This record gives sequence, structure tokens and C-alpha cells, in this order.
Amino acid sequence: MAKEIKDSHPRCDACDYQKLKNMENNPAVRELRDKIEQLNFRLTECKTENQMLKRNLQLAKQMVVKEVGEASMDFKELLKHGTEPNFRGRLENVLLLKKKVHDLQEHLNKLEGKAPVVRETPSEVFTKKQIPKDRKAFWRMELERRLARENAEKQMSPISKECNELRKKLDAEKARFRDLNGEVNLLRVELQSQVSKNEEDMGLVQSFRTIENQLQETLTERAKLRESLAGYKARNKRLEEEIDSMKEELQILYNKAKDNNMIIDTLTNKHKQMQEAIEAEKSIVRQNVERYKDELKNLRISYDEDVKILHSLQTMTVERNDFIDVIKKDIESGFMDEADKEELETEPKPDDETSVTNESTEPEEKPPNAAPKNEAGVDAETTSPEKKCKVLQMMIDCAKYETLLGAAHVENERLQYVISVQEKQMNDIAMKVVETGRIIMQKNAEKEELSEKIKKLQKSISEKRKKSSVFTQTRNHLEDLAIKIEAQREENEFLRSFLQTAVEKKFEDFDLYRTFVNETKEFFVNALQEIKANLKQKEESYDVGASATNEENAPV
Repeated sequence: MAKEIKDSHPRCDACDYQKLKNMENNPAVRELRDKIEQLNFRLTECKTENQMLKRNLQLAKQMVVKEVGEASMDFKELLKHGTEPNFRGRLENVLLLKKKVHDLQEHLNKLEGKAPVVRETPSEVFTKKQIPKDRKAFWRMELERRLARENAEKQMSPISKECNELRKKLDAEKARFRDLNGEVNLLRVELQSQVSKNEEDMGLVQSFRTIENQLQETLTERAKLRESLAGYKARNKRLEEEIDSMKEELQILYNKAKDNNMIIDTLTNKHKQMQEAIEAEKSIVRQNVERYKDELKNLRISYDEDVKILHSLQTMTVERNDFIDVIKKDIESGFMDEADKEELETEPKPDDETSVTNESTEPEEKPPNAAPKNEAGVDAETTSPEKKCKVLQMMIDCAKYETLLGAAHVENERLQYVISVQEKQMNDIAMKVVETGRIIMQKNAEKEELSEKIKKLQKSISEKRKKSSVFTQTRNHLEDLAIKIEAQREENEFLRSFLQTAVEKKFEDFDLYRTFVNETKEFFVNALQEIKANLKQKEESYDVGASATNEENAPV
């Protein structure tokens, strides 16, 4: 019944946990786990390298955006835009701007009317310092020059500002360009290292593909486990509502366990009493067996003596029969000689002939009674009935002893069979009793452990209701304990029924033994009665034969 309960027990998280433990002990699972750990380590390395590459790419993108001057464009669009023939970078624009600034400066110089710088002699300088001849033209030209200069300055002020800004930008771009060149060199070195690593990673990926085929089975198993876990979660939600009722059932089971302990104590006491009774019965059976063995030995001794007597009687009967045959032959020869003599001496008459023939027929029919003159014949006739009586009595005794020996052999075989059967049954009962005692001890220990676990679980349930995971574990433990208590109850009932059946079988064995003993007694009594009846019949027949012989011998 316990096995049926275990088979009918629904699947739970504890069962899955045990299955996972059994799977962990499998060497193939261990190898797969080691491979997975190695793959995870390599994947982490690849992830770190990819993060470094991403960071470097972002820096390169920023540098390219700064070089291009358009941050809103994507990197792919920038690459496409950079591959166009009309594309001009920041440096090219700077150079173009420098050319434009140079052209503008030349144009300003032209507008201002500046001539090329020529080294003047001191005389020429002195003449310039002199007042020109045409003062009005000079001042007019001076005013025009100043006005043109002011207009040019007004026109050149934003251009100069732009030039200053462009110069500042040029300085910044030069510094940035230097930094970018250094970073680009570093990126090239890193890219070369990453390319070599990527080649190694491709080899690893090929190895990963081979390992993926091995991991597919584990993934399918995990998918199945996830499906089962989803079902278990739904069932756990449903079972959370049943925990309160399970607590009440646990209290009831605890009380029933106490009752079962009381029953087990009573059964152990009865078991001890049964053992004592069995030992007493064993001692009685052994005494009876020894007594029967002694009786059988005595019967065998008497049987051997009777066999010896029978052999001696057979030899005596053979000798007697030979002696009787010799005597009969002598008597017949003596009668024949006397008859011949009488026939020769006397010639009888017809009446005498008839009498002689009658007399001659009588001794032929009854030779012992027809020879009164022969003393040997008379002694043989008188001794032969006594010997016949003795022989008959000896034959009757032999038949009686033979029947008794046959009955004794049959009874001995029966008793040996009964004793062997009883010994086997006693040994089986003793083994079963020992096993029941051992099982009772184990169940008592398990009950104590279960009671302690119940107490601990009650305390842990009151303390750990907030944690759902622990609560589900305690609920699973409670289910296991309930199942174990039911199994223990069934085992107690089985032990009780087993003890009852053992007691009933023991009483049946005693009844069998009594019936065997009664049958043997009846068999011996019937055999003795038959022997007595046969003896009486033979004595009566012998008495009738003796009386008949006496009547026949009386006229002689």
C-alpha cells in the first residue's frame, strides 16, 4: 500500500529538485556544465572586448563628427558622404578659408592704395616732409584716403572678426587634429589586435556551434522543466489554500500517531507473549519428538528381535516339516509291510475283504488314527497339533508385529513430516517475528523523527509565512510528512493483521497436530482390534479343529 501511495503521489517541486540532484551526479551533465562554464568565461571576455571596441568606435564617431561638423548625421551617412568626390573635410575648408583671407587682405591693400614697400632714401624722406606744392589737392586726397580707409575698416571689421575666429578655430583644430592622429594610431593598433582576436573568436564560434548541438538536448529538457514548473506554480497557488486544512489534518494525524504508538506497545507485549508461548511449544514439541524417538528405537529393537525369532521359527518349521515327512514315509512303509504280511498269511473271505478294504482306505484317508500298534505314529499324531498351535501362534505374532512395525513406520514418517513442517513454520514465524520487531523499531525511530520534524515545521511556519519560497518548501515537507504518516499507519495495520494471521496459523498448526495424533491413535487402536479379531478367529478355528481331531481319535 505504501508503494501505491508513493506512485499515486503527484509531482511537486521537491521531486523536481531530487531529479535535478540525480542529473547533477551524471558525468555527462558535469562535462556539459564544465563546457558551459568555459563558454561563459569566453563570452564574458568577448563582451568586454566588444564594449572596448564600441567605446573606441564612439570616440572615432565623435572625432569624425567634429571633423565633418555635422552631428545630426548617422555614421553610415557620414561614410557615404565622405566617399563622395565633392566631399571636403574640416582641414580642406580651413585651407580654403586661409586662401580667402589672404585674397581679402590683398584686396584691402589694393583698396587702401598701399604700394609695395620700398626702401626710401633720406633725401626722399626729407622731401616728403616738405609741404607739397598743391596743398588743397593734398588735403583732398588725404580726406579721400581717410574716407576710403574708414569705409574699408568698416567693411573689414566683420571680416577681421571672422578671421580671428577662424584663426582660433584653426589653432583648436590643429590641436584636435594632433590628438586625433594619436587616437587614430591607437585605434589602428587596437583594431589589428581586435581583428586577430576576432579570428580566434570565429574559431571559437565554430566550436560553439558544435557544442550547441549538444546543448539542444539540455535546452529541450529545460523547456520541459519550465513547462512542468509553470504547472507546479499554478498547483502551488492552489495548494496554498489547502495548507490551513493540512495543519488541522496534521494535528489529527499527530493524535493518531500517538494512538498508533499505544497500539504498537500493546502489539510488542503480545509479540513477547507469543514468543514465550512459541518457545514453550517448541520445548513441548522437542520433548514429544524425543519421546517418539525413544519409542521408535524400542520398536526397532523389538522388531529386530522378532525378525530373529521369525528366522529361527522358519528354520524350526522347515526341520519339523522334514521330520514329519520322514515319519509319514516310515509309517506308510510300516503299514504297507503289515498289510502284505496279513494278505499272505490269511486268505480273507468276501466279507473280510470288504472290511480290509475299508480299513485300508481309512488309514489312507486318516493315517494317524489307523495305526494303534505303531507307537511312533501315535506320538507324531499327539505332538503335531501342539506344534501346529505353536506355529500358528508364532505366525499370528509375526503378522501382528509386522503390522505394528508397518504402522510404526507409517506413523514415524508422519511424525517426521509433521515435525519438519512444524519446525519450518516455527522458523518462518520466528523470522517473521524478528522482522516485525525490527520493522517496529525502525517505525518507532521514524515516528520520533517525524514528530520532531512536525514540531520544527510548525515553528518555522509561524516564523516564515512572509517568504513564499520557504513557505512552499514547508508545505512540500508537510505533504511528505502526511504521506509518510499514512504509509506508517498502513504498515501498522499490516503488522497487526500479520500478527493476527500468525496467531491463527499457529492455532491451525496445533489443530493439525492434534488431528494427526488422534488419527495415529485411532490407527493403532484399529490395528490392535483387527489383530485381536484375527487371533480370536484363529483360536476358534483351532479349537474347532482340535475338537474334531479329539472326536476322531476317541474310538481309536
